[in-house]
Amino acid sequence: MDNLFSGLEKFGINLEDDDLKVFEEEKKPAQAAAAKGPVVHEEKEFILDKSLNCPLCGGEFKSKIIRAGKAKRLESDWDLRPRFKDFDGNKYGVTLCTNCGYTALDRYFKALPVVKEKLIKEKISSTFKPEDFTKDSEIYDHDMSIARYKMALLNTIVKKGAVSERAYICLKTAWVIRGKIEDLNSQKNKLDKAAADFAQKAKEIDDKIKECEKEENSFLANAYEGFTKAVATESFPMCGMGEATVDYLIAVLAMKFKKYATASKTIANILQSKTAGKQIKEKAFDRKEELVKMIHEDKNS
Repeated sequence: MDNLFSGLEKFGINLEDDDLKVFEEEKKPAQAAAAKGPVVHEEKEFILDKSLNCPLCGGEFKSKIIRAGKAKRLESDWDLRPRFKDFDGNKYGVTLCTNCGYTALDRYFKALPVVKEKLIKEKISSTFKPEDFTKDSEIYDHDMSIARYKMALLNTIVKKGAVSERAYICLKTAWVIRGKIEDLNSQKNKLDKAAADFAQKAKEIDDKIKECEKEENSFLANAYEGFTKAVATESFPMCGMGEATVDYLIAVLAMKFKKYATASKTIANILQSKTAGKQIKEKAFDRKEELVKMIHEDKNS
């Protein structure tokens, strides 16, 4: 290569013996680096503690929430249960005051009329014991989350909250229980089949799964009953949901419990609606095809 630095000799620069290059050649690694696997994030990366003041007792407490913009949503379940990449975001949606026991879905945790405050103070706060709710942890496990949702349902019943709110809490509780079932199945799949106690451990997990499935179905049944009653007595939106979304939930829950007439009628309402969005109509159409198959299979069984 021509000496690009000629003329610098008069400045005392003499690098003729040095192999200088304007651009270094890219050095190839002796061995290609191993392909990187998918990045797995820990649940705690998505969660933060939010400091709050209770509108009922005035006490300070902390509640865990999902960091804004951190969670990646995936395709939802048949009953619109949200799914998240790397963790179960459904565990976070309830605010519970560890001082007095006042609990509600995040969207409903606010000051109450005096009459409702009195009911909660008399029926819940007077005997409330924080126990595990005050344990220091980076995340909520499924058992803790289920307990928080049950507290929210209890508070809503005691304060004589709307039927739709009760139904929605039942639905969301079922979602968290389903997440626990998924965790249990994952634990079972990780068991060492060659271990001497494999059969015993597998049975213990299976027993827990059956118990959870029974509880999930119980909450789903209550959600179905509640939404069915709510559409006859309340106006929309319900818990932030429009008429088509609630109708869809009623339809899929009716299908689960083989209430085919209700499912058929509600799906038809969605498909014929002039206000229902394209996405919910597409979901309803898919459920219609499933419903036809279910009815046909039941007739032939």
